[in-house]
Amino acid sequence: YGMSLEQLMSLAYGMDAESYAKEIRNQAVRYAKQSIMMQAIADKEGLDVSEEELDKLIRDCHERWKDAWGTGFREKDPDRAVQEIKEYMEEWMMFWRTEEEIRLLPMVGKVSGFYPDDYDEKDKVGDGDA
Repeated sequence: YGMSLEQLMSLAYGMDAESYAKEIRNQAVRYAKQSIMMQAIADKEGLDVSEEELDKLIRDCHERWKDAWGTGFREKDPDRAVQEIKEYMEEWMMFWRTEEEIRLLPMVGKVSGFYPDDYDEKDKVGDGDA
């Protein structure tokens, strides 16, 4: 497009290549520090679960709350939903795998949601009539 690397960096990132490289290094350092801190918290708190325990928790949530979930997950096969949710959780650093178990990270406790005021769980689960 007839543009130098400096011009592209300036337009795309608002900085020159050297500043961009410095910013990327700083982000990498922050990420490394955050990972070390999360590992220390998880070690201290003992937030390890088995693969089966995590699968059951997600499957139970899917069964209990699926009527309030988006169509993509609501209509999904439960086993496929479990797999995709775990993939998202891992990508978002909500857990990582140790040799024997899954280490839940603090992000799991920070991410939350809510159901609309007009959502009534008793009409959706538990009574067998839904």
